[in-house]
Parts: sequence; structure tokens; C-alpha cells
Amino acid sequence: MRKAVGDRLDLCLEAAESFSARSAIQFTRAIAPYRPLFLEEPTWRENPAALGEIAAQSPIPIATGEGLFSRYEFRQLLDAKGAAIVQPDVIHAGGITEIRKIAALAETYGAEIVPHQCSGPIAHVASLAAMSVCRNFLIQEWEAADDGLYRELTGGSYPVQKNGVIALPEGPGLGIEVDFAQFKKRCPYKPINRTGGEARGPVLN
Repeated sequence: MRKAVGDRLDLCLEAAESFSARSAIQFTRAIAPYRPLFLEEPTWRENPAALGEIAAQSPIPIATGEGLFSRYEFRQLLDAKGAAIVQPDVIHAGGITEIRKIAALAETYGAEIVPHQCSGPIAHVASLAAMSVCRNFLIQEWEAADDGLYRELTGGSYPVQKNGVIALPEGPGLGIEVDFAQFKKRCPYKPINRTGGEARGPVLN
């Protein structure tokens, strides 16, 4: 990948909590010559001590946090020096107010913030709104393959990134208008039947 894109793009690697601390340290040393922007979740996000051990010996930044639920969990991670980059999700971590508090907390530790986001247009724009006033914001996770669908479901009010840059919506609230009837039609809730009986679950009203 580095050979293909040269220095035109940053490479961010997702490890999906696949490594032990020992093997993660070996892996970071092996990929360091390719200058990745960060390695995401090399080991369990719930183990800040192990992440601290990895980060202390890694030549590249460690990122984690998409599954953490509050600033108190992020404080444990940051106290352990387990990440140079934190990745809260505005839905998982308590909404706009809490993710702003997490960003401010991370800033006091010198950590940058790269929000995790793959939960639809409302959460996407909520995350962007929160990050627009954070000094330590680095980048926003973005799934461009969904841009067309999100534009359709919001009557074109959903912002689309171009060359890695977007303009924030200017309308009231989050600045987007969602067609919930079309949303329900295009993205129906599909419950998982784990018991063998009738599958039940909420629907989007």
C-alpha cells in the first residue's frame, strides 16, 4: 500500500484486538518502516495496562476506544499511557456532551481524538458537530461507500467529504433532515434469532 500511494495518503491499520502484548510489539516494529499514522486496537481495549506496555515500546502511535463507554474508562486508558489517539463513538460513549468531555480529558494528556463512526447519518453528523470545536481532533472515521444512501435519506442535507474535507451543515440542530419513513424502508431492522423461537425486536418509528 505504501508503495502504491507513496506519501499522498496516511495509512491507518486496524488490528481488531488480534495480538498479545508481545506479538503486538513485534508487529509495530515490523510495520514502522511504512510509516502508518496509527495502529488501532492491537489488543483488548478493556486492558489498558497491556495497551500501555505496547505503546511504551511501539515506534508508531496506538489508537483505541471505540468500545469504551465513558470518560472514566478513557481516564484509565490515558493513565496507563495506553493510547496516543483515542477513538470514542458518540453513540457508545454517551452522546455529544460526553464525547466532548472525553476529548477535553484526552487533551490534558496530550492525546489526539479520532472518533469511531459507522452508525448512520445522524450519529455521523453528531460526531462531526462535537469535533468541530475540539483542538485535539485529528480525523473522523468515514465510510464513503454510504454517502449516496445518506444523502438520499436526508434529502441531500447530509455533508459529503471531498478530498478528505467537508463543510459542516448550516441548518438548525445537527443541520440534516432525515426521511424516517424512507429510512425504515431502506434500512429495516433485522433482529437476530438466537433462541430458535420467533425473532422479535424494535423497529425504527
